[in-house]
Amino acid sequence: SAGERPRGCYSGPRPREAADLLPLAVAFPGTTTKVGTPQYPAGAPVTLPGSTMPALVHSSGAALVSVPLRELPASAGDHRLLIRVSFQACDARGCSAPASVVIEAPYTVEP
Repeated sequence: SAGERPRGCYSGPRPREAADLLPLAVAFPGTTTKVGTPQYPAGAPVTLPGSTMPALVHSSGAALVSVPLRELPASAGDHRLLIRVSFQACDARGCSAPASVVIEAPYTVEP
């Protein structure tokens, strides 16, 4: 419909009325690689149904999160980094249940 906002991903901080929202987050389960602090893109303010204060939402269909690798494994060769991405999709009708996916990022340490 004419006033409907595109579907996006909530990005915190949470409005008081929406304390149950899960912001976009990345984690690295089981890794020995030292990772830096994730840098999340700024979201656009969107007032969700049932809230009077806007929440920040990524509505472009993609959000680039930068995470520096601070220390690679000492051994040369092929490695993998597991990345857990937690998110909650929202649109003009409300928010879906929080979700989480684990993806694998292979990389090589040169000798």
